[in-house]
Amino acid sequence: MMTVKERLFHTVAFETGLLIFTIPVIAYFLAVDWFTAFLMDVGISITIMLYGYFLTGVTIICGRR
Repeated sequence: MMTVKERLFHTVAFETGLLIFTIPVIAYFLAVDWFTAFLMDVGISITIMLYGYFLTGVTIICGRR
């Protein structure tokens, strides 16, 4: 079973890698500057990160029963 620290590390590492690849795509397709694309991407990433973190926690808790 993964600890909370391991889950947080995996989530943050995945989202950081995703940011590196998606910022240029967002900037290009939405015709915005890099900083605006970064802010947009961070907002989306935080939402997805929280969703994934809590979904994993619920899955682990439900799997114990």
